[in-house]
Amino acid sequence: MIRKLTTSLFAAVVLAVAACSAPAQDEALTRGLFDTMRAGDLGTIYAHLPLQMQTVETQQKLTAMRGLIPQATPTSIKTESWSKKTTNSISSIETTHRYEYADRALIVETSLVTPSGGQVVIEKFNINVVGLNGTPPPT
Repeated sequence: MIRKLTTSLFAAVVLAVAACSAPAQDEALTRGLFDTMRAGDLGTIYAHLPLQMQTVETQQKLTAMRGLIPQATPTSIKTESWSKKTTNSISSIETTHRYEYADRALIVETSLVTPSGGQVVIEKFNINVVGLNGTPPPT
């Protein structure tokens, strides 16, 4: 049930971005990807990877990244960087978000590419754990 809901949420966000390319929709798309990961719907993320990245090793990395995300809702979400480029009918979005929790922060780097009329492809999705206020990250 959660997987279908998360898949529908990610698909709805993808459609919204296709309809309008304002920064708010781009933000929603990249944050929706994190929400999909947080919900544990790794299959949806896997399906949006380039074919050469659809490997057992990638599945293991996605599972490991999912383990870095606390169950709690983030106390703060900040956009640290955002850029969008469109060339030869290919749109690319790159963002860095900081998700803060009680004991850690997650730095999430996302790069998405969408060919004209095509499906969103995840070029990069990386999560790094950092400590808060100079403290070491939890292990």
